[in-house]
Amino acid sequence: LQPVERAVQYIMRYPYHDISLKQIASKFNVSREHLSRVFQEQSGVAPATWLRDQRFKRAKELLGGTQIPIKDVVAQCGFGSVDVLARLLQKYTGYSPSAYREAHYWRNM
Repeated sequence: LQPVERAVQYIMRYPYHDISLKQIASKFNVSREHLSRVFQEQSGVAPATWLRDQRFKRAKELLGGTQIPIKDVVAQCGFGSVDVLARLLQKYTGYSPSAYREAHYWRNM
């Protein structure tokens, strides 16, 4: 496979790693811009958007289906901080991480 194809596969295989697009591009010796363009052509969305959506989906699964500490949810999903997750949850669900867990935990059990 070409380096950019390997980089796209890496992103899709490891969406929860706390690694930037710039770091991935460097790892596979391609430019960030080229990687971003090819990823968007193949997936239909920008890599940052795809990663955010995958991480957000997984965080909601963990919050709604486990009792692991919120800081551990953040770490397992590749978010840089609890604040990042909290802002996304507030924006898209209207809940804080604790409130999301409280509202959704028992529905999943």
